[in-house]
Amino acid sequence: MDTPLAHVSGTLLSFFNAQALISGYELGIFEAARDGAEAREICATCALPESSGQQLLIALATMGFLSRTQAGFALPADLRPYLLRDGAAYMGGLARHAAKFLYPLWGQAAAGIRENRNQREKVFNDPRKWFEMLYSDPADVADFHAFLSVLADPFVESFTRDFDFTPYRSFLDIGSGRAALPRAVLAANPRLDAAVCDLPEAATHMRKELAQAGMDGRIAVYEGDVITGNLPEISADLVHMGWMLHDYSAETQATILSNLFAALPPKATFIASETPLDDDLSGPAFVALLSINMLVSCDGGIESTTGQYLERFRAAGFVNVRAASLAGPRVLLIGEKP
Repeated sequence: MDTPLAHVSGTLLSFFNAQALISGYELGIFEAARDGAEAREICATCALPESSGQQLLIALATMGFLSRTQAGFALPADLRPYLLRDGAAYMGGLARHAAKFLYPLWGQAAAGIRENRNQREKVFNDPRKWFEMLYSDPADVADFHAFLSVLADPFVESFTRDFDFTPYRSFLDIGSGRAALPRAVLAANPRLDAAVCDLPEAATHMRKELAQAGMDGRIAVYEGDVITGNLPEISADLVHMGWMLHDYSAETQATILSNLFAALPPKATFIASETPLDDDLSGPAFVALLSINMLVSCDGGIESTTGQYLERFRAAGFVNVRAASLAGPRVLLIGEKP
């Protein structure tokens, strides 16, 4: 167990590890070391000075992101899906997103907490809302959707396996990213109709994703805004919105839920999947830190307890309000429209 000094100093300097890993992605280290190579060869491939390049190689090896070989360095087999660009769970998008957005914003965390507001305009000199800014560059949209899709994989697997879809005929996923969830739901329940709804900028990217996957004729794509209430006519009897409520203040969450309640057809079921704080506010640690991330980056974003979320459901008019746990990291917050 760490000593108190090691715990404090290690936490303060933990950005060393993250920035070294981000550098590895950015400089192409993992591609160059794919099949194993000498340090000199990796540095030449990445166009790096041998001295500084080797410093990074040594650091990444000590953290376990490279393995030492007799000849030099190589990629550990179990990390290939996450480190290589063609890996099934490549996390380079998160590395770019963190470097471009999250690190600068967290540099103003104390100011954000002191002022109880996001720090976007101070950091980026940009007055736009979070998603307007994020979705202005297609590359940023692609990165955002890519890493969220990987992080959502355990939830997608458990939701499609453990939730009972038999009472429903049509599934709508709001804020679907790369449409990984409706694709999985359709694969497990081919009798269902499926659709997605997102902001116009994200919907454009999603149409491309679905076309590339050969699913553009199978999953309908609608444009809408849950905050303004500018939503398409919803006919689905099962509607899901994943990891979105926490992007907004409690007041905006109430608006979102009221807008969705008004747009849903009678007898429809609405599910929000979130990662709530424990009811006694004792954790989890990642969710507590994520709440600060929502504060500094989003528009009033905050993590809430399961009880707080469900009370907002009731206030919006939903009945038979309840929570259901899955094997994955999220909790299902469920309500029905009478």
